[in-house]
Amino acid sequence: MFPIILDDKVELRLLTDQDAPLMFDLVTRNRAHLDQWLRWSARVQTLDDVTALIRRFAQKYADGDGFHAGIWFEGQLAGGLVCHYIIRESSKTEIGYWLGAEFVGKGLASRAARAVINHLFAVEKLHRIEIQCGVGNFASRAIPERLGFTQEGIKRESDWITTRYVDHVLYAMLAADWDGE
Repeated sequence: MFPIILDDKVELRLLTDQDAPLMFDLVTRNRAHLDQWLRWSARVQTLDDVTALIRRFAQKYADGDGFHAGIWFEGQLAGGLVCHYIIRESSKTEIGYWLGAEFVGKGLASRAARAVINHLFAVEKLHRIEIQCGVGNFASRAIPERLGFTQEGIKRESDWITTRYVDHVLYAMLAADWDGE
C-alpha cells in the first residue's frame, strides 16, 4: 500500500523508527495545537514515547490491523494519517489525521484521507469507515464533510483529551456511498 504518492510534493509513507525524531519535534513544536484535540499526543512526551507509538502501529500494519502513515509535504513531515484498527468481522475501521499548524490549510489531510479511503474500500474491501472529530474542532470536521461523510451523531464525553473529556461528532461512509472523487 505504501508509499502513496499524491503528487510531486505530497506522499504518504509508513512511519519508521528513523522518523521518530522528526515526529517528536513536530509534535513538541505543535503541542498547544495538537493536544487540544488528539487522543494520543499528550501522552507523547519523550522520543521513546514516539518510538513506541511508531512501533505499535508498525506491528498493527504487519498484522493487517491498522497503520500510522506520515504525511510528507515537500520532503518534510507535516503530520499523519492513522487507521486505528480494522475489524474484519464487521469490515469497518476508524481513521484520523493530524497536521502541524504550519501545514494546515493546504488540503493535505483531505487528500491523504481520500487516498487512504479509496484503498480501504477498493483493496481491503471494507464496508464502513468512521471519522471522529471533537465537536468544536471545525477544521477537522470540515474534512469528512468535504468528503461526503454522513454525520451520525454526537458521542458525549467519548474520549479523554489531555485534561478533559471531549464530545465527538461521529461521521461515517459506507462503501456503497463512496464515489472516490
